[in-house]
Amino acid sequence: MATITHIVDLREEFKDGNKSIFSRLLMKKIKDTLAQKKQIILFLNKRGFSSSLTCRQCGFTMKCPNCDVALTYHKESDRKMYMLCHYCGVRQKVPQQCPVCQSSSIRFFGIGTQKIEELVKDLFPNIRVARADRDTTSKKSSFDRIYTDFKNGTTDILVGTQIIAKGLDIENVGLIGVMLADIGFHIPDFRASERVFQILTQVSGRTGRMGNAGEVVIQTYLPEHPAIRFAAEANYKDFFASEIAERKAYHYPPFSTMIKLIFVHKDQQKCFQEAENMYKEIQWILDHTREIQGKHIAAYLTPPLIAKLHNKYHYHIILKGDDPRSILSFLTLKKGWKVDVDPLSIV
Repeated sequence: MATITHIVDLREEFKDGNKSIFSRLLMKKIKDTLAQKKQIILFLNKRGFSSSLTCRQCGFTMKCPNCDVALTYHKESDRKMYMLCHYCGVRQKVPQQCPVCQSSSIRFFGIGTQKIEELVKDLFPNIRVARADRDTTSKKSSFDRIYTDFKNGTTDILVGTQIIAKGLDIENVGLIGVMLADIGFHIPDFRASERVFQILTQVSGRTGRMGNAGEVVIQTYLPEHPAIRFAAEANYKDFFASEIAERKAYHYPPFSTMIKLIFVHKDQQKCFQEAENMYKEIQWILDHTREIQGKHIAAYLTPPLIAKLHNKYHYHIILKGDDPRSILSFLTLKKGWKVDVDPLSIV
């Protein structure tokens, strides 16, 4: 039996006064599924979380005018806040209202699996609920226990992140609820749509197993987005056509090559200064080296999404063009520099 997928427009839910993270359709399907003694997975793509701005009224998300990726919120002080592009470094002010519909309902995304678990328990106090995320699966064999309980039917609703999106083969799962499909779009990365499509098709496959009926409810502020529409249809061919046209328009791979230069240092100011000096050197090479000038190479200096890792600071230079590798032969990279050719992520 085929899986039926529903797309819920959260803009309409908001306009109708429903400010809950559960749409009316998802609530109905949860009640129906529990009445049928079937199990439920509520999925949240937390790997895709970043501090981006979206309007709950019209679905507008702040994007870079140059790169068509989400701008990310940065705060240096109470007076210095801005939206930043992690590709080209463009900065914009944090708006107080939506620039499209002028609504004041423009918000940063903020939702977690623990909050969802608590709300489910409040709404269904007699239902057995479990959560599978980084916090609950950090100990050895903890995920195995959660999985076994769910497979054996001692858990009715499983709330989780990407750890439950693939590999679960449980016949009794009758409903998948994707709590907020949009979160993955707000990674400042040109592959964001592709990853959302992948994760939605993967998690949708956790129901309708072994010939049983299953339903998927995808909640979103962007129901018209190709990754949402085509994932709901499991339409790989049309999604590829849409995505490859977008890549070509913005000269992203496979129509160009990207290199990420990463500088790491324990001192924040020295980290930035070294990255800035290297960026200036690269710009001089681009402007004055004849062998380079015809290759349409651009360089961008930008901080990573997480500037400090393992007690060390990081700064990036992104190279994009026909042959950015050719610049490397003109550079002398000091200790602390790393080179990532064709990076899986630029943030």
